Amino acid sequence: MKVGEILSSILRLQSLALLLVSGLSGFFLYYLVVNNIKIVTKPREVVESDKSTENEKLIITLFANKIIVDNDLSIIEKNLNRFLNVCSRTKLYLITQIKREHEMKVVLNNLEVHNVFKNGLAAHRAMFCNSPSGRVSMIQQLQPHIHVEFDAEGVNFVFAKLPLANIATFDDINGILNTESAS
Repeated sequence: MKVGEILSSILRLQSLALLLVSGLSGFFLYYLVVNNIKIVTKPREVVESDKSTENEKLIITLFANKIIVDNDLSIIEKNLNRFLNVCSRTKLYLITQIKREHEMKVVLNNLEVHNVFKNGLAAHRAMFCNSPSGRVSMIQQLQPHIHVEFDAEGVNFVFAKLPLANIATFDDINGILNTESAS
């Protein structure tokens, strides 16, 4: 066999292997979609050593819109106690999506009025973006143990962009952190 024939055979085998792998991947995705199966990763278990010091606390990013910041930029008071509980037990980064730069000052002022910065959230961890992709970039850079979204739609959006991330809804976070639900 000549070198050219060997290389040609190798290329055919590589093409066949690639075709086989892509076909299996396509079938797997089709099967998941047809059967409405969602793959969700289980968040890392919280152990006591995660909570011992500030540097060892569980790192959480939380998308504030609809959880703690309402559409009119006011604070959603019914979620405030649970939010503060999470802040006090973790190293929380609050990500708020805004439309205009002046809205950042409004949100920061509302957080200050509700004593959020005095009760657990470090002011430098209140972060802002103006697009969903900005939110995903922040999550990707911070690499939190858990990211918290308002609902399943938000979870699915972030999971589609960051499939290895541990993502939960705000309603699930108390169970993950083993806290009592306080409304």
